[in-house]
Amino acid sequence: MTQENTSTPPPQPTPPVTPDYGRPAGGMFAPPAVPTFDADKDARLWGMLAHLLALSGLVGIPLGTVIGPLIIWLIKRQEIPFVDDQGKESLNFQITALIASIICSPLICLAGIGLLLIIAIGAAHCPLASVRPFGQMRR
Repeated sequence: MTQENTSTPPPQPTPPVTPDYGRPAGGMFAPPAVPTFDADKDARLWGMLAHLLALSGLVGIPLGTVIGPLIIWLIKRQEIPFVDDQGKESLNFQITALIASIICSPLICLAGIGLLLIIAIGAAHCPLASVRPFGQMRR
């Protein structure tokens, strides 16, 4: 007797799987979703001021880099959630920069270049942070 080949054909090799960069990978290492606010014109204005008032320290106001954003945050944090977030972001950066400049002050006195670097970083960060896409928080 002859046997006919009635078995199924061998499976075809599967194409290579390419990662989908549009979706987070999932699991505990996935980045959190970026919260967005429906920020109106006033919320965007106050959020921008929370960043731009940090430049007041460059005009000679003692500790103005921290006091300006702190005042905006304390006044508007209960009313506008967007300002609450942006005020915290601005204060976090300014306090970190203040601590770094205090720690590096011996290097600033010895080299002199460190002072210019700290001023340049602070002057560049404030305008850039104030003009990010409105209504979107950055982490």
